[in-house]
This record gives sequence, structure tokens and C-alpha cells, in this order.
Amino acid sequence: GKSRWVDLSQREVVTTLLGDHILKASLDGVDPVPTGNADPGQVAWLSQTAGEDRWVAISLESASDRERLADIVGVDIADDSDADAQAAALRSATDRWAAQRTRETAAAELRGAGLNAAPVNSGEELLDDPYLKARKWWQPVSRPDGGTEHQRGYVVTFEQGGPDCMRRRAPHVGEHTE
Repeated sequence: GKSRWVDLSQREVVTTLLGDHILKASLDGVDPVPTGNADPGQVAWLSQTAGEDRWVAISLESASDRERLADIVGVDIADDSDADAQAAALRSATDRWAAQRTRETAAAELRGAGLNAAPVNSGEELLDDPYLKARKWWQPVSRPDGGTEHQRGYVVTFEQGGPDCMRRRAPHVGEHTE
């Protein structure tokens, strides 16, 4: 019943969700167009692989990508002119194929064939990701008890003129609630 004051950082919310669109718009000067989870002409999804809660992300950009994937997973899509039925058959076959492999093996096989694929990592695994460490994505910040914790860094980094590190940590949930 009583009103409350909520302090929510717009920078963190917006740039986390839209960082790639902001960067693209700043580089090519074209405003982004909403497309949901897909780009025109692309087919993308996750397939579960061997192991508990393990997945591979797959993105197909062209008809030749779809044909290469169909060859790899052993499904004939040439006779199906309906794009939705073709995509469904390809996804179903890919799901069966991926379930027999680890996410790393599945992604490597698909990339070896020139397709866009990557293993999906858990949040915990991202803390040890070599690429994110090299970008200094996770940055140590001081806690009130004297220890440190890691928080994510900036979505975009600049060669000159931008902040190079987090100056202080974000408040924990409820920390500043009276």
C-alpha cells in the first residue's frame, strides 16, 4: 500500500540488452529494426547435447548453410518447398544428432563445416571464460566486509577516453532499503 522509491540504473539495463544494437547503430548510422529472436533469412536455435543442461547454439544464414547442416545431421530437406516444414525437419534431425555429442564436439563439428555454432556456457562457466577475462569483463570490486566480488564490466570499451574499470560495486538487492 505505501509508495516506494526504486533506483534502477538505466545504463545497466539498456546497454546489457541492447549493447550490440547501440554499437551497430553508432558504426553504420542506421537505427536497428526489432526482429525478435531472428534476423531475416536466418534460422537459429539451441539443441540439447549430451550431459545435463548442455546446449549448442546454431545459426544458419543461407540456404547453403541449411543444406550443409542437413548433410551433417542426415536429413533430406530438398523435397520440402515449405520453409517452415523444412526448418522443423532440420531442427528435429539436429536435435537427435546433437544429443549424441558433447556441446563442444557438436559446435566444433559444425564450425568445421563452416557453420555458425557455439557451446552455450552457464553463468558459472563464464566467470572462467578466457575471452571474457582477456577483455576484463569481470572486474573485482570491494565489498563492505573488506572482501571483493566480481561484477560485469562495460559492454563497449574504448581505445581512448572511456572508463577502464568499475569504480564501485552496485548495491546488493535490498541493501539500501530502509
